[in-house]
Amino acid sequence: MFTCAHRLLLLLVCGVGGVRVEQNDEQHHLEHSGLAPSESSLAEESRALTGLQNPKQIRTLLKQGYQWTYTKWLGSGSFGDINLMHLRCPKREHTVLDLPVARKSQFYGTIEERDMILEEAKIMKDEFNSRAFPQYFSTYEEPKMDKEGQPTGKGTIYVDMEVAGGTFKNLIKGPTADQYQLPNKASLFADAMYGVQEINRLGYIHRDLKPENVFLSADLNHALVGDFGLTEETVPTAIKETPDPIGTLTHMAPEVHKDHEYNPKQDVWAMGVIFYQMIHKRFPDGVKQAFAIGNQDMGKLYNMDITKDAGYEFVPNWVEEQQVPDSTDKAKLARDMQDLLKGMLQVDPKGRMDAAEAFEQAVEISKDLGNPGDIKEKLLTREVTDCHYCNFKF
Repeated sequence: MFTCAHRLLLLLVCGVGGVRVEQNDEQHHLEHSGLAPSESSLAEESRALTGLQNPKQIRTLLKQGYQWTYTKWLGSGSFGDINLMHLRCPKREHTVLDLPVARKSQFYGTIEERDMILEEAKIMKDEFNSRAFPQYFSTYEEPKMDKEGQPTGKGTIYVDMEVAGGTFKNLIKGPTADQYQLPNKASLFADAMYGVQEINRLGYIHRDLKPENVFLSADLNHALVGDFGLTEETVPTAIKETPDPIGTLTHMAPEVHKDHEYNPKQDVWAMGVIFYQMIHKRFPDGVKQAFAIGNQDMGKLYNMDITKDAGYEFVPNWVEEQQVPDSTDKAKLARDMQDLLKGMLQVDPKGRMDAAEAFEQAVEISKDLGNPGDIKEKLLTREVTDCHYCNFKF
């Protein structure tokens, strides 16, 4: 068994992330839909973040006997598992609280795979580093060595980031879904659309937007677009073709399925599907029919008319059943929600809203429900602990 001194030696050789963690419990799987086995318990742990901000503080704790300890499995990203880790020592207690982080562990077997993993981390560090996104903390690598101590070209890269309180999947299904009222959902959707708008404005396409990739902050009051494993750089009006469609089938735009073409409006379509799911807890009819098990009909997607969708037509009745502020004009709210669905779920990308237009409409809906209108200010001033403790050389 490794002592704390052994762990410190490994730290000095491999970096903080090179320490192989102990699993002090069996790996947990999700008890229900969403990021964490218990949304409330994970949010509670996330709020316990301390102010450790530099490598010296981490090294000092390791010298005192602290170590990285596996706590539980949170979920899977595009290319690896995400685990909740704590910097703690089981031997004795210290006055400093432990530090929880979400650690994404990704194995690579080729240089190309390594470059792809590091590109995601670099994008988080250099581009998507505002508080509108899950906060990046640190990256470190554990290369696999041969018997002679030479690199084999294989290894594991660890990316540590902010611990989330859940995902948009918590808003759609599972035991916590009914806890979110329409004003909460509208505010969170506006947050997410701000993130998508920023991704596109910075010259990128996310390409894999789905409920599992829109995270809730630890206090559950903010929505943060994350998981950039498939994110691609582009220019705003460019159309990029790929040999095969990339992303999640149920949230890909028709042009991606049909022609393997990507432009920023693919992200708007995906968010339109998510918005529909947040209302009705299911897919739009055309999407559902296109991917029906045993009876797939892609023509239903290619020819989808959202205005003829049963859920679209039911929006006014659905709004009437929701708890909203007395000042809210429900008839206007229903029309605005239908307009947003119609604008985001246009089959022809030329007639589809862009992210900035969809964000503006989402903000108006949120304001009509009594929420503050300055989404940017709300997101960029949210509280989050800064924990940069390892400067990886990209």
